Amino acid sequence: APAGPARPPEPPPPPFANQRRVYGVVYDLETLRPVAGARVLIAPRAGGAGQEQVTDRDGHYLADLFREQFAAGQLVSVSAPGYRPGQLEESGSPYRERSLESRRATLEETTDSDLEPTLLKASDDGGLVPFDLVVLPERAPR
Repeated sequence: APAGPARPPEPPPPPFANQRRVYGVVYDLETLRPVAGARVLIAPRAGGAGQEQVTDRDGHYLADLFREQFAAGQLVSVSAPGYRPGQLEESGSPYRERSLESRRATLEETTDSDLEPTLLKASDDGGLVPFDLVVLPERAPR
């Protein structure tokens, strides 16, 4: 496994004109290391079958969606052995830029309802949708 902190993937080539390409890295909130073998599920907000991608050794994943699927709303959730089900979305300053003390406080304060599936949001960058996800290690019960 990579020794250092997770790095966001380089932007992939753009998708076909009728698609959006969602990509990113899944990483550990406490250690900032990438999480290999995490399952990233992207499913319609209205219900129905979604698609699952498994992260590579660098914690990276990539999924292509048709624009109409994307426009209808897609929810993202992550599961990985040794981690709480769900994820935190990167917003504001990325977790990887925060202090260990700040990240540990987030670990303590995060409830299961904070880890609900996250709605994908579009950006106008040629169909590319960068979307990094942060997972929380399971804690031994106190």
